[in-house]
Amino acid sequence: MKISQKFILALDNAPQPKYRIARAAGISPVLLWKLCSGYQPPLEKDQRLVRVGKVLGLRADEVFEREAK
Repeated sequence: MKISQKFILALDNAPQPKYRIARAAGISPVLLWKLCSGYQPPLEKDQRLVRVGKVLGLRADEVFEREAK
């Protein structure tokens, strides 16, 4: 799974800082950075990112995009 461009844009354009979004979703800001930067690849349908998406107003199916094979 790959994080969707819609998720990245919503995160970058959010009115609140990323660390607050991360904390509201129940994850550490460092973990959010690692997941979004590719340093730590997200798991299949990673619930941590789904929670961040919910804070951003995204549905679970908008958080990830399928990678072409």
